[in-house]
Amino acid sequence: MIDLSKASAILADENGKLDTITMELSWEQPEAKGFLARAKRAARLDGVDIDANVLLFSGGEAVDYVGPEHLSALSGRLRHHGDVKRGSGEGAGERVTLELEAIRGRDADITDMVITASCKTGDFSQIASAVARFYRGSEVDDAFQIGVVRFPVLGGHTGMILARLTSTPEGWRYVKISQKVQARSWRDLAAAAIGCQR
Repeated sequence: MIDLSKASAILADENGKLDTITMELSWEQPEAKGFLARAKRAARLDGVDIDANVLLFSGGEAVDYVGPEHLSALSGRLRHHGDVKRGSGEGAGERVTLELEAIRGRDADITDMVITASCKTGDFSQIASAVARFYRGSEVDDAFQIGVVRFPVLGGHTGMILARLTSTPEGWRYVKISQKVQARSWRDLAAAAIGCQR
């Protein structure tokens, strides 16, 4: 396991640099009270929809991203696995796969990748909890989990800048940010992320 609660860590394990990682973002809706609330929740007509996004930076400029509306970048070396509306339950989290070493080797102009979460509807105060889990490779399997990041849901913020991955000679360096922001679109998230890096 990599201690992602630290401010900074190189993404490597006992076998060396991690070629590929997958992040799964999941969240829990608050308990529905009353018959009508439970019926709406069961019909998936209620609740907060959170999106996982990864923003690509070249120097200080945001150049591309992946998210539910844009599933692939860098010729598929960075890919989102599709929109999820509810966020909890088996296989329910939004997933992004990052081919780290392929990106370093073929996309040398990409200096940073910023991992974010944003509310398509509502805000983070309307959910019970949220967590990002990181896995070695492209499969979500507890046997390959390398780290967990829980992030705050108190407050009326609509976005979270979770972490930054920076390309270094030693590999990709994970830098924890965990900053609440008011942002929903990828461009607003990118502007907020630039502010967090200053």
